[in-house]
Amino acid sequence: MNGGEWGDPIEKHLLRVTQIELEKKWKEMEDKKGISKDAHLKIELNKLPTHWIQAIFRELGYLEKMGKEEQIEHIAHILHNKKFLKKILVELSRSSLFILKYLLSKGGWATFQCLSRHANTDENSDSWWWTDNPPTSPMGQLRARGLIFVGRAPVKKRLYKIAVIPRELRKILEQVLPEVYRLKNTIEQKRGEKKSFLYTDEGSYLELLEEVGDYFKNIPGPSIIDKEQIVGFLRYLRGKNLSYEEIDQAWEDIQYFINFTDQFFFNKRGLDDFKIWEFSYFVSRFIPEEYEEADLTYEQVRRILYTIAEFYGYLKKRGEVKSDAEIQKAISRILQNDGKVVKVPIPPAKGPEILLVAVAPGSNKEIPFTNNDFWSAIVIYLKYNENWQLIISDLDRGKDSNREIVDALRKKNYLIHLRKKMEESRVTPSQLLSFLKPDKREIDRAIRWFYKKKLLIY
Repeated sequence: MNGGEWGDPIEKHLLRVTQIELEKKWKEMEDKKGISKDAHLKIELNKLPTHWIQAIFRELGYLEKMGKEEQIEHIAHILHNKKFLKKILVELSRSSLFILKYLLSKGGWATFQCLSRHANTDENSDSWWWTDNPPTSPMGQLRARGLIFVGRAPVKKRLYKIAVIPRELRKILEQVLPEVYRLKNTIEQKRGEKKSFLYTDEGSYLELLEEVGDYFKNIPGPSIIDKEQIVGFLRYLRGKNLSYEEIDQAWEDIQYFINFTDQFFFNKRGLDDFKIWEFSYFVSRFIPEEYEEADLTYEQVRRILYTIAEFYGYLKKRGEVKSDAEIQKAISRILQNDGKVVKVPIPPAKGPEILLVAVAPGSNKEIPFTNNDFWSAIVIYLKYNENWQLIISDLDRGKDSNREIVDALRKKNYLIHLRKKMEESRVTPSQLLSFLKPDKREIDRAIRWFYKKKLLIY
């Protein structure tokens, strides 16, 4: 890493964090509006923000420009048409269909508290601006097609957040859902029909192996995974008579994993050291953030994890990994039978864990940065405007202008050492934060650590 390759400044990142928090509040306010358990479609559509109506209008296939009232009339018309409704439903994920099926089994509505125990109700990946970024979560896909509405309603003398299928759509959905599942099964069977390797693809396959070689030539420094392992794995897939498209897709999935291991290898002795929560982080955060993509779908997560598991199995047979137990456990924890992708939480950081390794310019010396460094950088940047003298002075006194600082003298000595590390690697606190991209929770944790927690080091 060097000072010119850090991407957007930390100011832009923190501004984006603030924007995300603001959008969450708007969404929460929208979800707190009152709703009837026997909600009417047009009434609920009229309550929605105008840009949500525009998004629903577009998701149902309309492109004409017209006012909100006319759009609502067209939305209601198409959702009452069995032919068009089946077409809409077949294109939805099985996770979305499961939510509809569950709500219908409960009379058309359920509290989020109850629904979340059975289905994927996580909408955190969905934007507030549906017209620019249509929702991708199972629940968001349903809301963006006018099939489900969310609000608060009295349940047993208390207000609860509930999900409701409009009463006019319940009977028609019950009628078409069985046919939708049959159609979906047929479509998936056709997509999943066994495709064998064609002799006409041999040239493309050999070019793919050359691409692997070129890829590894461009990887700076050591890597846990080497070229011979990947070439051997692709040849193994070729020997199984998989189609060229499947082999090419496996190579793309493995590239994600190589990039992931290269960024997190510094505290690993080998592939055996990766744990369940790291595989979860890999598919839930690393790929979407590193490649600037939307959250992966259930089908994409499943494909990638199964590819990685097969790679581990291949290496295990060759004696190059001891066990594939962690990836197998990860698959069973992350992928649920109802199409829900579960995030396995990372154990809370204590401070000494290494987050990344920088290489000092002009040498090959590797300089590790830990959670303690990350939290210190947050405090230095946000509370002290990167004024090292001021923060060291406050630590020397054991307090700032308002508050006591726990374990201040040890933290002072630690920060003196951190400043030397940053000078040697030519990394500033703002650059470190630009790379690690703290969210609001991490910022709060860092401030709490600075004032209230002891410094823990190995």
